[in-house]
Amino acid sequence: MILSLWDNLVRDPGLMEALKAVQDDYGLIDSSTSHWYPRQAGAPGQPRNPIERLAEIVVATVCPEGLVGVEYWTNSLGSGEIMYPHKDKDEKLYLSRKEFRHPAVSTVFYPGHLPFAGGQLVIDRRHMLSPAPNQLAAFRGDLEHGVQKVTDGTRHSIALNLWDVTPIAYQG
Repeated sequence: MILSLWDNLVRDPGLMEALKAVQDDYGLIDSSTSHWYPRQAGAPGQPRNPIERLAEIVVATVCPEGLVGVEYWTNSLGSGEIMYPHKDKDEKLYLSRKEFRHPAVSTVFYPGHLPFAGGQLVIDRRHMLSPAPNQLAAFRGDLEHGVQKVTDGTRHSIALNLWDVTPIAYQG
């Protein structure tokens, strides 16, 4: 899988409103930049907030095998901003041992409550996606990806990485 897309992912209007509220004020969850949502393979988790409710939908949609958890965070890019190409990885493992471990699947969800222009997602330097409201993009976790310049407005997204090994930062 290089890139898979799902439109109209969230069907519950109440959840969509809750996701938009969290995107506007990440402090509604807490002040950390990234979070860990543990899961047991084949069993639903116990969501504590709207993003973890979204994670349940993402897991059911993407269906990765051997999943142990979902790492998540929000992103907002304003006019003139970009996100340089990068690969998602276990950041603590890389910092401590210079080893790369990638999530099984990387995903990006677009709540799409504010209009913006530009800000296309570029995956593996070959695939470009213009985000749409209530859309999920999923791709292999070891692929390079970035975001082109936002030319107007603010681009909001929620990243959810699906892991088959718990990253070091969330162990123990």
